[in-house]
Amino acid sequence: MFGIQWDLVCKFLEENSSLDEDDISTDSSSWGNYKGESIRIDSENAWGISNGEDKYRYLPKGTIVETNLLTTGASEDTKVLNIYDFAGNESEWTLEYCRAENLPTSVCGYRGGFWLNAGRDGFPAAVRDSGFVDSGGKAFRPCLF
Repeated sequence: MFGIQWDLVCKFLEENSSLDEDDISTDSSSWGNYKGESIRIDSENAWGISNGEDKYRYLPKGTIVETNLLTTGASEDTKVLNIYDFAGNESEWTLEYCRAENLPTSVCGYRGGFWLNAGRDGFPAAVRDSGFVDSGGKAFRPCLF
């Protein structure tokens, strides 16, 4: 996705769901998969990896987990308007130039928080940051229509 498309999805969620600007731009912990937030597993085929583990494990339906990277669709708690994992789970690369002051040589932009971040501590759904291509914890998403 391009960064402007990410911004448009944020606006779409704000205008068409129960989320408000604060839920998207300041604190996305109520609807995202973030560190310290409990997530109920709703899928029969959910897998996750916890902090400190080195492999995915099966998560039975009905399980409550905290601080886990989850397969997409594992929980309805992270779905808004049929879009899963827009807040938390994994940050996502976008096709935009973004240079952070503390990382002057990084030019790869990413958006959203990460399961090891807190959704209220600088990593809400609308966050724009930059990193190196070889940094972990980032995924990508095709365009949403």
